[in-house]
Amino acid sequence: GEDVTVCEGNDWLWLVLWLVAVHLVGLFYARRRRLDLLAHLHHLSQAATSSAAIVSDAEACKQLLSNIFPPQVLRQIEEQEQRLLQYDGEGGEGGGEGGGGGGPERSIAQLHTGCSFLFAKVVGLAELVGDRLQRPRTILLLLQSIFDRFDRLTETFNVQKVRKTVNESYMVAAGLPDPE
Repeated sequence: GEDVTVCEGNDWLWLVLWLVAVHLVGLFYARRRRLDLLAHLHHLSQAATSSAAIVSDAEACKQLLSNIFPPQVLRQIEEQEQRLLQYDGEGGEGGGEGGGGGGPERSIAQLHTGCSFLFAKVVGLAELVGDRLQRPRTILLLLQSIFDRFDRLTETFNVQKVRKTVNESYMVAAGLPDPE
């Protein structure tokens, strides 16, 4: 005599219900996990898009700075930024304005005496651009000829372009040290 346990009808029903319940919990967990993974993938995609936008904005800022500042000032800004990053990375507080905080100085400003600046604006350009009868190529050629003339004058009178062309404006300086 062996003892064989035989499940009766009611026991089979509970066993089947138990297995169905466990299976449903597993399915719910798998679905929840898949939804969480999809949400995570969406967040990663948004982060990648945001990172790309930040890189693009940083490049646009660098381009803008290169249009505004001469190369030696850009180098000073980059060197100062590196010193600040290094100092902050060492647990420093970044220093105060003018170097009073014990860290690297934040200012790269320089004093120049005897300088003159000329700021020229092309008057009426907005109206010219807004005139639908004017072809864009004609307007561009006009601006190019004006700014080319300004460039030749900077060489003739040994002045520096402080700021490259910005919309309808042109700026030069005389009496500044040679940027090279």
